[in-house]
Amino acid sequence: MNFNLDKLDPQKKFVLKFSALTLGLFTLFFFTRNNLLFLLSGTAQITSILLKIFGIHSVVSGETISFAGVNFDIIFECTALFPIIIFLSAVISYPASWKNRGFGLLIGIPLIYFLNIIRLLILSFVGIKYPLAFQYVHSFLWESLFLVFVIIIFYVWVKKVGKK
Repeated sequence: MNFNLDKLDPQKKFVLKFSALTLGLFTLFFFTRNNLLFLLSGTAQITSILLKIFGIHSVVSGETISFAGVNFDIIFECTALFPIIIFLSAVISYPASWKNRGFGLLIGIPLIYFLNIIRLLILSFVGIKYPLAFQYVHSFLWESLFLVFVIIIFYVWVKKVGKK
């Protein structure tokens, strides 16, 4: 059986490329995650520094941030790595020049990470002020909202690329 990717319509080609790249990157993550532990402690350190700027004393021990009676264990899902993988896969799979793809990644990846840090700060404030609401805000509100942010960033990039 001979499969020619060029004969597919653009939407099917995008979905196929996106799926393959996403699967490949998540598989790569699975086998190399022990080499990425610096993302956990780095995210904890950045969050702690920003909490201190907002007047909240915090202490970092490895991947754990402690402040105001709250302990946050930073895991990979807290680093924005997974949304970044999805965004990267979408941008690379989209039919655009490598220059435009590079521009999208150069702007999009830091923006996604920045939004993630904002998410962690908001969750910190929720953990201090409204501990009973924390699980809802963390698990339902932010997970959904963050996916929407990634889609919007990708959409804006596509609109920017589509105008050229």
